[in-house]
Amino acid sequence: MWEKNGYHEVSNDETQVGTQATPVTIGAAHHENGSPFLPPRSPLPSPPETAHDHLNEPPLSAQAERHSPRNVWFHRQGARQSSQNLDYLMLSPPSTASETGRPAEYRSSNYGSSSSEHLLPPSFKENSLPFDTAPQTPVAAFIDYPKEQPFIPQPHISSNEPGSDKHGIFPPLPPGTIRRLSSSSSLRNSGHPFFPHHFEKPNYYLLIRHVTLCVFAFNVIYLVGNGGVKRLPLFWARVIVGLGCGFVGFVLGWSLLDIARRHLEAVMWATIVHESMHGNQRGVTLRELGELTYDPLSQWSGWLLLYRRMVVYNGVKRANRKYDTRHWSIYLIGFLTLCALTSCLPFIIARIINIDVSEVQQYKQWSQVSIVGDLSPADVARAKSYRLFFEDMVRTWTIHSVASSLNLPHAVSLPWENDQVYFSEAYTDQLIRNGSGYGMFDGQNKLKFKTDRTLEGLTPKGLKGAILRWPRWGLRVKCISLPNPNTNIIMSTPGKFDYAYIPQSLISLLFASISKPVPPELTGPFSNKMLRNNDTPPIGFDTSQISFVAPFPHNGVGVSIFSKPLLGMGADGSGWLQLETVMVRVNPSLAPHGVFPAYFNNGTYRIGYDVAVCAEIVEPYVVEAYNGTCGSPQSLGIMYKANTVLGQESSRTKVQEQAVRNLGSALNSTGKENAWIAAHDNSRNVLLKDNGRDQEYVPSPTTISFTNGDGPEGYTKLDPVRVANTLAEGDASNLLPYLVGSASILAHKYPDRTAADTQIDVCYLFSFIGVVLVMGLVGVMCVPTLPLGLPRRSFSTASLATLRGDGLPSKGDRSWEEEELEVLEKKLGKSKLRFGA
Repeated sequence: MWEKNGYHEVSNDETQVGTQATPVTIGAAHHENGSPFLPPRSPLPSPPETAHDHLNEPPLSAQAERHSPRNVWFHRQGARQSSQNLDYLMLSPPSTASETGRPAEYRSSNYGSSSSEHLLPPSFKENSLPFDTAPQTPVAAFIDYPKEQPFIPQPHISSNEPGSDKHGIFPPLPPGTIRRLSSSSSLRNSGHPFFPHHFEKPNYYLLIRHVTLCVFAFNVIYLVGNGGVKRLPLFWARVIVGLGCGFVGFVLGWSLLDIARRHLEAVMWATIVHESMHGNQRGVTLRELGELTYDPLSQWSGWLLLYRRMVVYNGVKRANRKYDTRHWSIYLIGFLTLCALTSCLPFIIARIINIDVSEVQQYKQWSQVSIVGDLSPADVARAKSYRLFFEDMVRTWTIHSVASSLNLPHAVSLPWENDQVYFSEAYTDQLIRNGSGYGMFDGQNKLKFKTDRTLEGLTPKGLKGAILRWPRWGLRVKCISLPNPNTNIIMSTPGKFDYAYIPQSLISLLFASISKPVPPELTGPFSNKMLRNNDTPPIGFDTSQISFVAPFPHNGVGVSIFSKPLLGMGADGSGWLQLETVMVRVNPSLAPHGVFPAYFNNGTYRIGYDVAVCAEIVEPYVVEAYNGTCGSPQSLGIMYKANTVLGQESSRTKVQEQAVRNLGSALNSTGKENAWIAAHDNSRNVLLKDNGRDQEYVPSPTTISFTNGDGPEGYTKLDPVRVANTLAEGDASNLLPYLVGSASILAHKYPDRTAADTQIDVCYLFSFIGVVLVMGLVGVMCVPTLPLGLPRRSFSTASLATLRGDGLPSKGDRSWEEEELEVLEKKLGKSKLRFGA
């Protein structure tokens, strides 16, 4: 005999002395066989506030009648002194025939076929335990009988006098297991700050860790999505966002799964308790437990346990577990919800971070391509046929009509070294395969098709835009007003010409403004050959300082331009240089705000005169233009002043730069004078056609553009800067396009790259982190307590070691050590494991 937890338990080596239970009526000496060993006893006190329940127990069933008597001793130290501390125990019966020396204070309870006046704990019925008793919690400990039929205890009070054991009133019983079960799980204080009888004490480490990880995740997502990726290739943007989202999802998922694990543990152990308390099944098999604990953090474990609770197991049904009325499936659903959320975390985070893709320009990778950018010998030959018509002042011929000229590319001005250089804008037809330029001089039938084309249908599908660099002709114009107009402007000579005498000082200043020396054609002495129709300088006019004389017919034209080619019209190959003299003659009555430095009265009305002298130079520049997948190309800027792209590339690339056979790589003006004359005179005649031909000396829009005025009467005073701009814009649109024919030239192509930027919606981010935080907090705070007041268990080996079962290897049996795993699983898989019963 030994003492444990305040109880005295009878050892199993005591002797069995009887097999038939003897009913005893509390308070009176009575025995079926008239046994003298049972003297009258006072009734055993009932638990407080529950005595009335003991007298209303239903009669035993027929099944219970078939059981052999079992004897269980009841004892509580001091039970006679205080009825407030009474506990009820059902212990394993003695296993031997000797019961001598049993203390007098023991009471025996026979489990037999006839017992109508017995004392039971409150509401102690078949397959049930005492619950909802008085504040002093009764405790039941009873035997686990491995029989096919359920054992229904029937306590019967018998004598505990010394010597009563000698008459054999305790039959032998199989070894049992003591169970200590509280009346209600809600009465165990778990340490929860708010619901100590319903939920386990929170794991504050998990709580603090989860909050910290949520704050960390917010900062990581914000940094990655709001500035972490700028202008990176799409591949690396996806890598960074993917790694960031995956890392944050892993961290938050790990935290949520660690929290959810405690819920699965609670439901699993509750299931073991429920099955252990039910009928003959008494527990779950080792194989079923192994399937649940093999991967306890997977959704499969949760779904499997939910299925078994709903379909397979019977002890978990609420009708069979009146001692535990909680809805355990709710906690399983919570576990599955957390598992589903963790699997979706990276996907949800990736939706919060937006990757914006755009095509951006780059200058690291390039290739050599050919585009239409020069004149071929055939183009120059065709231009020669136009030369006679352009030199005929009577015709004032232009290559294209005014209407079709609207299809010509517009002028574009690009800065270069504190100056403005004008170019003809690139167009689609010169950038595509088998394209052509305007300088083919083959008529105006094809003119409208060159700028009307777009890259739609001409560009291969999926082709990106690109930056193209190639040499192009650009022009600059500088103008200076003629000094001393009353002296240097000679009006209405006998030969019916007006002359502008240009001094050498002006020529020097003019060419210095374009950073060029004075051409030799303008350094010679004055000669009367510069005059027309045998005109001579006025008497007394000093011609020694005159560099050049520009003649203008006295024909009533408001704007006249005299052009003098220099440097052999591009014979040196570097381009073309022109001296342009612009004379404005306007009837002052048609320009009420006009200011003129010189006047002439023809007898009918006065004529106001003004002159500007300009230098125009056309040179090659390497210009880059963006050729998109739709729309027209667009010039971006001047890269350098050169006639080729070869040898100019400075970016670190692996491309081998080399000249291409049968492909021009540089612009050259040598031998192209016929094309130059045709293109230049075409542009001048376009300006002259803007004059009012029906009346003399009428201001035109071109005339007004030379001043700062506006409107039909807006002429004010000739402005050299505005004259230069007007000439440059006109020549960029009507001259430069005709210097590009059908010849191809080498260009560098810099294809666009796909760049990615990330953006984030902060509201979505706050909402996401808030949901994860709240779910984690609820998961930590709401871990349910186990039924019957049992302490919390987990999947740890220490917890699993508390399980009891049938058919498991004993401590001393070493024969199992040599068995293969498959054999062990087959032999032990059906072993029943129990907990709490």
